[in-house]
Amino acid sequence: MIIQRYVFKQLVSAIVFSVGAILFVLVPALLVSTVHKIGTAGLGALTGYLPLVFADLVPYIVPLGFLLAVVTTFGRLAADREWTAIRSAGINPFRLLTPCLIVAGTLVVGTNWLASEFSPAWKLRQRTFRREALENAVKRLSPGQTNLQFPGFFLSAASRDPDRPVFYEANISILEQNSGSGEGQDLWMYADVVSFSFEGKLLIASFTNPVVISGAIAATNEGAEFSFDLDAMLDAKPYNPYRAKYVKSSEIRRRIKAGEVDEADLDEFVYEMHRRHALSATYLLFLLLGIPTGVRLRSSTQLAAFGSAIAYAMVYYVLSLQLARQLFQSGTLSAEIAPWIINVVGGVIGTVACFRVMRR
Repeated sequence: MIIQRYVFKQLVSAIVFSVGAILFVLVPALLVSTVHKIGTAGLGALTGYLPLVFADLVPYIVPLGFLLAVVTTFGRLAADREWTAIRSAGINPFRLLTPCLIVAGTLVVGTNWLASEFSPAWKLRQRTFRREALENAVKRLSPGQTNLQFPGFFLSAASRDPDRPVFYEANISILEQNSGSGEGQDLWMYADVVSFSFEGKLLIASFTNPVVISGAIAATNEGAEFSFDLDAMLDAKPYNPYRAKYVKSSEIRRRIKAGEVDEADLDEFVYEMHRRHALSATYLLFLLLGIPTGVRLRSSTQLAAFGSAIAYAMVYYVLSLQLARQLFQSGTLSAEIAPWIINVVGGVIGTVACFRVMRR
């Protein structure tokens, strides 16, 4: 029990350190990405959007941190000759799996709940949050702000109304493929007055006395109006809040049982539900791969051990996200089996490797 408690403490502390290190590296990239997506919405929108992104990444970050922790813990045991001492004392190395399985099982349950019941709603919230942030960026402009930018649109004005989104003597650039009018040609224009309003999910930009310039051609008009689909501007993919990725697993099971899912969408819903379970079971796979990696690649090659662990994770995520879905969509494997195929193959390899190290 003393050795098991020791391994448990070492593993938990290594998980905390590994996840913290991953977040330290990841946060700057996430900040840049978030600023790019909703930077015009202000600091409040940024701080509100980041937790939504983090919740979506937890099922990927924590398993990677767990894998690095397993490699570190068992690598230290081997490097400090504690692994040899355990074997020499006649203690079965398989007993060291008990604290690891307790930690892995706890993380599997927690991640499965997060991925199945929590993350889908937050994925949907990311879409609506970005649209709401864009609306607020137009409606609640900072004092003295005379520039406005969002996907497909840029405006720079000499002045504006302090109480309304109305700009005066403005230069405008419009990418028409993101607007609801025109034939896909980019436009540059000048207008005496530009005002904005909303109609549902549409942003309406009205121009007074615009001078429209397209290449070498210039034209004047008393007024012009452009409409922008906010959802289309924020994401080129068709937006459907009823897609399987936005539905909780418990709700998927209820709909399937009640016969509320269309026959054409049934396999997609089943696949999504099993994909979440398979993703949550990654800890068990990483445990089987991490133990032999840590024991075989000792302190003299810790960099190689970490590199191998990261390679395992990258290969797994690429195969599970790409290959498994292709096998499902091509009809090679069923919706129930395809999400698990990478876990099964990796689990067999990890079991053999782990058994050899334990018996060596």
